[in-house]
Amino acid sequence: MLDGPRFLESCQARIGDMFTLELVPRVVAGPGAGSGTSRWVFISDPALIKRVFTADPTLLRTGPTNRFLLPLVGRDSILVLDEPQHMEQRKIMLPAFHGQRIQRYAQLIEQTAQREIERWPVGTPLAVWPGMQRITLEVIVRAVFGISDSTQVDRFQQLLAQMLNDMTSARFLISHGLHAAMSRRNGTDLTGDSR
Repeated sequence: MLDGPRFLESCQARIGDMFTLELVPRVVAGPGAGSGTSRWVFISDPALIKRVFTADPTLLRTGPTNRFLLPLVGRDSILVLDEPQHMEQRKIMLPAFHGQRIQRYAQLIEQTAQREIERWPVGTPLAVWPGMQRITLEVIVRAVFGISDSTQVDRFQQLLAQMLNDMTSARFLISHGLHAAMSRRNGTDLTGDSR
């Protein structure tokens, strides 16, 4: 949990582009994982990843294991839904990803990236990830949330960054796992629904 990327890279180097790990149930798998679920398959081959994302949605369900995202994305997010609710929400979102709208997003991304890169020091090593996160979050705030006032954009970027950093920290994963285990023990999931 503390050095995940390096550990996964070492597994890929030793085993190959697809490997299975036994992970701590609930802490990593989220509250949607079944009792005793701890086996996860990791894939790094782009062709295999494409097959997973284009597979029959009745065979590969992701909603239950993404329920830890509920506080961030809400109950109606396509990230926490499976068919048919997932498709209903996708249809609502699809018009935003066609034609001229996509072209405007491309221009926004280019302008945002250019402004960020202009801030970078020349001839000095720098960490790229924080800049990439700033670009991503600014585009999300402007394109998805529709916020254009620069003060508000900065504020929402800070809030999103803090939320994302908190939700991917080891502390959050451990506390979430413990909360999920207690909720299951008490007969409710994280949404408060009885099982």
